[in-house]
Amino acid sequence: MMQRRFMSTVFLALANSSHYSGVLRTRFIAELARHFRVLVLTPQLDDAIVKRDRYFRNGGVSYHRFPITYPRFWNVLDRYLRVPLVSSFDHLTYMRYFYQRSHAPIRKLLMASRRLFPAFLFTTDRLTLWEVRWAPQGKVLAELFRTHTPILVLTATPGFTPFEAEIIVAAKRLGVQTAAISINYDNLTSNGKLIRKTDYLAVWNNLMRREAKVLHRYSDERLGLVGCLRFDHYFYDEENPRFPSREDFLKAKGLDPGRKTLVFAGPTPTNYPPRREFIAELLRLKRDGHLDGDPNILVRIHPNDSLATYREFLGMPGMHFEGASRNVRLDGGKGVSMDEEDLLNLTATLKYADVVLNFASTVAMEAAIFDRPVINVAFPDYRRIVYQYEYNKHIVDTGGVRLARSPEELSELVNMYFRNPALDREARAKLLEFFIPFRDGRSWARTMDFIVKITKPGSESFSLLPGKP
Repeated sequence: MMQRRFMSTVFLALANSSHYSGVLRTRFIAELARHFRVLVLTPQLDDAIVKRDRYFRNGGVSYHRFPITYPRFWNVLDRYLRVPLVSSFDHLTYMRYFYQRSHAPIRKLLMASRRLFPAFLFTTDRLTLWEVRWAPQGKVLAELFRTHTPILVLTATPGFTPFEAEIIVAAKRLGVQTAAISINYDNLTSNGKLIRKTDYLAVWNNLMRREAKVLHRYSDERLGLVGCLRFDHYFYDEENPRFPSREDFLKAKGLDPGRKTLVFAGPTPTNYPPRREFIAELLRLKRDGHLDGDPNILVRIHPNDSLATYREFLGMPGMHFEGASRNVRLDGGKGVSMDEEDLLNLTATLKYADVVLNFASTVAMEAAIFDRPVINVAFPDYRRIVYQYEYNKHIVDTGGVRLARSPEELSELVNMYFRNPALDREARAKLLEFFIPFRDGRSWARTMDFIVKITKPGSESFSLLPGKP
């Protein structure tokens, strides 16, 4: 390998804490630093935070705290131009219901007016070209590009956040290649209007590859089928000497190892506002004996939620509440990033669950990795529509999850799975094959292979995967 001072530079731009966990807590960052000098750009991480929170550090990686220069510009552009006027995705079920939601009057008017314009006038590609030509560029970002001369800019998503949009557009203006490597399974449909198409895109599975090609016109050679970076840890966490036994795990949370354990993976507050009411209903089912064996209930709240929402339930016997990170305070959990211990805890939570409840999230896939039965909450009625959105309907259609349309149906399904954990096992395997085709913990290696082939001509034979040249 070349001496480090002769290595090319790559910018790794990450917009928020979920991206920090999803990229910086994986084996990918260490491998990236073996091949390139890496400048990590984030709105929050500086040297002190990197050291305190034990993010990856070595001579090849440096961190630069870079607050977005023009947040108002990008927010206004997205809110009042891209979202209302781009009509390319109007055929999607998700978008049809999106238009029916409550919106500010001015945005509602703009949405209605989109039908007055030819579809080609407001496309994501055309708007991105406009941004490259006319969007303001801050001096700090321009200086970073001039000083470090990166050959590639990596982002988590293709411009779905203003932070990423500003950096991707700056790279395009300068002719620097871009690649997005950590999108979520729903992004290509639910966030389609916000895309600033990166030169390259890494996806989890063939469904996402098809969406990238059909909806966003990526060509095959611009796509990498790599798996999901942030799921890698599930496949090697149990090798860690600190990984707990089931008994130790449950006892540490004040739960009884002699009982079944029901895990509820909490939703984002905006996606499922009645989450506190749901917990009250779950507690009623437990208290009134509708759940076989009076099971443990472990509630894992979403990183954007607050433990204070559930204050009245905290400390109840047979129940345990926790955030995604051990560092979540009672008064807030937004913006947390999981470290190695948090990831180990998440793996143990899913492995030792007997049944997993969630509301329309990737948890359905994650629980299936451990062959755990999954029930999707589908009540109250007005929230059931989310299971018709493209990205959720594909999950439901595998048969690997069940929908509970009422508290009574929920208790029936929970008891059914308690009595027969193998029920729907073949369907869960089908769900895994469909959404997580790579289950070897080496998505980091496939992602790195993809990047090397982008940046190093003649490297087609390079591979970090076992058994390949």
